[in-house]
Amino acid sequence: MKNKNTIRAILSLSFLLFASCKIEPIFYAIEKEVPLEKAVIKGNLYAMTEFGTKLYAASGKLYEKNINEERGWKAVSAPGFIIRVASDKDDNLYVLTEDKKLYTSKDAKNWTAVSIPGSITELFDNKASDTDKKTAYVTTSEGLFSLAGEDPPGKVKEDKDFVAAVYHDGTDTFFSNTVLIASGAKKIYTIEDSKVKFGNDISNVEDSGIEVSDAQSMAVYNDSSKESLLIGTTSGIVLVNLDDAGRPTGKGSMLGENIESSIAMLEIKTLYAFENAVYAFAVDKTTSKKTNTWGYYTSRPNWNVE
Repeated sequence: MKNKNTIRAILSLSFLLFASCKIEPIFYAIEKEVPLEKAVIKGNLYAMTEFGTKLYAASGKLYEKNINEERGWKAVSAPGFIIRVASDKDDNLYVLTEDKKLYTSKDAKNWTAVSIPGSITELFDNKASDTDKKTAYVTTSEGLFSLAGEDPPGKVKEDKDFVAAVYHDGTDTFFSNTVLIASGAKKIYTIEDSKVKFGNDISNVEDSGIEVSDAQSMAVYNDSSKESLLIGTTSGIVLVNLDDAGRPTGKGSMLGENIESSIAMLEIKTLYAFENAVYAFAVDKTTSKKTNTWGYYTSRPNWNVE
């Protein structure tokens, strides 16, 4: 009888310990929940770009805000349903509509159609922080073209598969046939066969040994003290620590005190980092409540809808 009571006591204690381990993270997530703002950016976030002192987001409508402002988005005029936005230096902003028509503007108010050879498949820029080096590109059925305001676009390459580009190290623009490419101060980062790759030239990248499955998007985030590589996946964002030389050293803790109660396990289809902020388009297949464009700011250490 005494043995049975001892066994019952041990089992009861084990159950309580197991239950507490399960419950504590739940209470922790609830404790860190932040009241959600009312979303301004509606629908899918297709693209973002910096233009002058503003940040622009393409999400069907075209939105703008001051780049160093928390939230503050407002819709601006646009010539249709916008699926891409890109910029060229401080002079020209470009948008691509759902029916694959290209327009340019110098003030995000007055738009002019751009004629280009072939049928357009993609619009993007090289994300150069030096505006003198920033260039926008269009991929068409005729090849890859660079843009320069209303001037006739010039063909850069015959390749018809490029969908993204980065400008790196003050030397050159590197093109990619996948959106899984990002540039930091020291290295370019890509993903091949679920492995994080890095180097100064995407044709000769090194294997970091770090595996990230189901990658959807990438960005390099700088919090003013160090850079981190962010990789959006089908189940949240993976943060990869970088050393002073830009080499990946391992996975780290994700940004945001409320990450567990916000976008920790959501599909991150789009990911951008500008100044001291990160923007992510997250999809929750179980509820529309969390399917939004989310923002994280160094000055506001939590995630909330934009």
